[in-house]
Amino acid sequence: MHRPKLLFLCQTLPYPADGGVWIRTYHVLRLLSRAFDVTALCFERAGSSGDSTDWATAAGPDALGRFAHVEVFQIPQKRSRVRFAWDHLRSVASGRVYTTYLYESKRFRARLRQLLRSTAFDLVHVDSLDLAAYLPACGQTPVVCVHHDIESTLLGRRAALDRHRWRGAYLRYQAGLMADVERRWCGRIALNVTVSEQDQAVLKRAVPDARVCVVPNGVDPDEFRPVPDEGRGVAFVGGTSPFPNLDALDYFCSDIAPHLVLPAKGAPELGVASGFSRKDEPIP
Repeated sequence: MHRPKLLFLCQTLPYPADGGVWIRTYHVLRLLSRAFDVTALCFERAGSSGDSTDWATAAGPDALGRFAHVEVFQIPQKRSRVRFAWDHLRSVASGRVYTTYLYESKRFRARLRQLLRSTAFDLVHVDSLDLAAYLPACGQTPVVCVHHDIESTLLGRRAALDRHRWRGAYLRYQAGLMADVERRWCGRIALNVTVSEQDQAVLKRAVPDARVCVVPNGVDPDEFRPVPDEGRGVAFVGGTSPFPNLDALDYFCSDIAPHLVLPAKGAPELGVASGFSRKDEPIP
């Protein structure tokens, strides 16, 4: 039986599935493979969770290779501080959002064009609008784009919280550039997928003609059942590289944890694994 073909473009290698974006993307890819023959072009991880992942292992038959033919591409900036600075300068000079240059790869673009010429794909899945620079190459092939966050809103919120005036101004500038990308593309692609109704509403306000559906994140309750033992505690298991995670953890440590009731005498104390080990210790 003929199965439709799907081209999966991803801004980060979704293996191992050990963090928010990677968990969602891994399982989306897994489920899509039930209905499609999938070819996946993935950039390596930019520098956070699973940074040392071996590409061959991740794309092999025991990992992502079970679901798709996977090819992995370097992020040039990751290996060059000069390229890092140059990408930011180009963004300011050209008035194009920074991620345009972060994910600029001649090899990725050439392979994308080659695949689109040689294979009649029925659908293109783009796992982030950070890859918007590659959308024109998709031509008339329908595109579905996932929005793990509404990036312009996320950047704007971070800018409002940043204590450094120059960095806050730069983040606001990038938020405006990202909003331009959202307005340009979200009304043109076949379907936008958000992770919450709140994000759906934000995107629809910004781009009223955008076609948007919600596919929420989920949790497997069988994977997270408490194990009866004598210990008790609170563990923060998310990464601290994403700014919202770090901001939330700082808020919990400074504004919530100090007000928690001390446990009864002789009972285990309450702590947060990523911030501090005891409720009454200084918070770094």
